[in-house]
Amino acid sequence: MRLQRKKEYGLKPEIISLKSSEEAQNSPCPFGTFCMIYDGKAIAHHPISNKRFMNIMDKILK
Repeated sequence: MRLQRKKEYGLKPEIISLKSSEEAQNSPCPFGTFCMIYDGKAIAHHPISNKRFMNIMDKILK
């Protein structure tokens, strides 16, 4: 399922660690602990299930 969605959405995940308070303050996320960003916009500010992610992406890509 994971590989299928990777092909379907064409995404390449990237993990970015914020190393300073300044980086956290300048990130697009309201919280400095976790955030999922797509096309420059925060789509989740906490870990979400695969199903929730697919629902969000399906709405965005319509």
